[in-house]
Amino acid sequence: MKNTASCVAVCLAILITLIQIPVSAYAQGGTVEAWSGLRILPGEQNGFVSISAGGVYAGLKRDGSIVCWGSQIDNMMKVPEPNSGFIAVSAGREQVIALRKNGSVVIWGRNDYGQCTVPEPNSGFVAVKADAYHSNNPLCMGIKSDGSVVYFSADTIYNIVFTNLASVSSSSNDYGSNYSIGVKTDGSLIYDGYGGTSMEPLPQPNTNFTAVSCGASHAAALRKDGSIVCWGENAYGKCSVPEPNTGFVEVAAGVQHTVGLKSDGSVVCWGSNIYGQCTPPVPNEGFVKIFAVGYGTIGLKRDGSYVYWGIRNQYLMPGRNEGFTKLTCGGGYIAGMKQGGSLTVWGGHGYDVYPLDVVPYPNQDFIDVALGDQHAIAVKSDGSVVTWGRHDDGGCTLPYPNTEFKAVAATKATNQAYNLGLKKDGSVLSWNTGNLAAYKIPQPNSDFTAIDAGDYHFLGLKSDGSIVCWGSSSPSLTTVPEPNTDYVAIAAGSSHNVALRRDGSIVCWSQYTSADICTVPEPNQDFVGIAAGYDYSYGLKRDGSVVGWGSNYGTTFEMPAKGPGVMSIAAFYRSLLMIRSQQNVPGQISLRGFTGSVPSQRFTATITSMANPALSQCLNLQPQIDGRYNLSTYLQPPYNIRLASPHFLTAKATNVAPGQNTGFELINGDANGDGLINLFDYVVLDSHFNSNDPMADLDGDGSVNLFDYVIIDQGFGALSE
Repeated sequence: MKNTASCVAVCLAILITLIQIPVSAYAQGGTVEAWSGLRILPGEQNGFVSISAGGVYAGLKRDGSIVCWGSQIDNMMKVPEPNSGFIAVSAGREQVIALRKNGSVVIWGRNDYGQCTVPEPNSGFVAVKADAYHSNNPLCMGIKSDGSVVYFSADTIYNIVFTNLASVSSSSNDYGSNYSIGVKTDGSLIYDGYGGTSMEPLPQPNTNFTAVSCGASHAAALRKDGSIVCWGENAYGKCSVPEPNTGFVEVAAGVQHTVGLKSDGSVVCWGSNIYGQCTPPVPNEGFVKIFAVGYGTIGLKRDGSYVYWGIRNQYLMPGRNEGFTKLTCGGGYIAGMKQGGSLTVWGGHGYDVYPLDVVPYPNQDFIDVALGDQHAIAVKSDGSVVTWGRHDDGGCTLPYPNTEFKAVAATKATNQAYNLGLKKDGSVLSWNTGNLAAYKIPQPNSDFTAIDAGDYHFLGLKSDGSIVCWGSSSPSLTTVPEPNTDYVAIAAGSSHNVALRRDGSIVCWSQYTSADICTVPEPNQDFVGIAAGYDYSYGLKRDGSVVGWGSNYGTTFEMPAKGPGVMSIAAFYRSLLMIRSQQNVPGQISLRGFTGSVPSQRFTATITSMANPALSQCLNLQPQIDGRYNLSTYLQPPYNIRLASPHFLTAKATNVAPGQNTGFELINGDANGDGLINLFDYVVLDSHFNSNDPMADLDGDGSVNLFDYVIIDQGFGALSE
């Protein structure tokens, strides 16, 4: 798989052309979006009630929809329509299974043996589970309301008859061990399986169990008294529950570690910590659910957000998805530069010896960044270069003199840590290239305005619009097509180059003769941006659409729709990244029957992209005294917005465009928060009469009195939208 790793390592930086793109767009920055197989879920995502992980991550949101991320396997990423009404989801190695509130089951993913086909009657299910470990024998299961289990598998060995089950867990690994353990309604455990690691005998006394979790070679079960029992293989101490073994409310078993959730909201982990999977984040509090995912751990917080620790999630962007001005790729990582000059780096394989996601302190004042195979180089506003990552091959060697730089580039091939820097005077300096004649700077070394690097070659753009290419022994790669004039932007792929002319056309050339790598789709005009990946290329058009071409091996390009505010594009291996300018939605809130201060109320806005309903943001609003507010979102417009505030009915606005003023009038009187103003709200006021309870003080005058009853009268019978 070394070649695959090298392919991922060559996801290349794009030189962004500013032609026809307003400079003001770069001042505010934008958000990152992805297409062509790559899905990036921003770390700021929230609103989850459950998360599961296997071949993909699958999260269930409060509105009953499911979001999948973390893979390029399309048939596992796309949730079947309608994406609503779900109450549970479980991600396996090659399938995802979900349960709807009507008791039916939906399965999607690998279906070569019909394992995603649910037999009739598809009804009466109360729980679902997918195996997250085994690749050769994919497995999903569902528990019926009568306690029986239905298996959906490519193998007939799963004709196991379980009855009177309350819950079930399973594991099958690539060493021939396949087993299931269930918790019966009487609190006892039941086991069935074969091969490899045996989970028998079951722990004694076999009573008072409430939950069980099967890892790759061990199991963990929770008793009613809050203690945990682990058994099976005990490598790294994953079966040795730390003291005090009390107060647990949930347990999860991974490959080489175990996780327990305490009643106080803290998390305890034990077993292997080689990837940090047993080191919960600080503060270790506020957790309501836990999930052990292979060599990592997910903790779901009370507010619907989640925290991941262990092997890094390659496709999970840390922090807020906003303010980005430039993207570059390399070594399986993505680096995003933000307004103000800070860098956000994410990706990698989690077990990298030289992780690049920790940017050297202080993370500020950067003006350019490049990612090599296992190292990063960046330029500060003072013209100095900073490096981090692998250092034993010279990739982190600093240039001398380390001054007057304005841009950098690095080759992407495995173990090829060659660096290039563009000086403010237009000259270029290469370092760590030894005495290799191929990497000597072409003369005259002057008038360069931009640089880029591929696997083994460099590309330079001169002020007269000509291009210079060097470093490779392939004449077809280093020879620039004639006429070598009027170029305004360059991008180097693994073994091909892309260049943009002043007239908006694109020229592409390669060291190989494959026609599709460098065949720009017609009409070859109106381009304003370019990106070069491994053997793919992308062009951004003036109207905001994107065109892709390359060695797609029969794959259909999944291009994003036209949209406002497209700032730039970048290529991640064979996938497309894009920065879209941040969208603002202004408006005003009015509160019926409320005499208190509007800013004193707590407001939550849930904004959903109508273009991609699976993605939404839950934002806390702080309106001004007159009720004016401003939402800032990274989602693709148009939007559906739902506004909520304690003891007010929720209100909804649909098909909202960026910049469109959106007003909300919230109806007062829902004292018990059930989304309906009725007799039960009077009961709440009765129990809090003459108090100052803010939930019952509907009008905000500081006291629960007769005026609050009047508010319920005025809104009686109203429903949340």
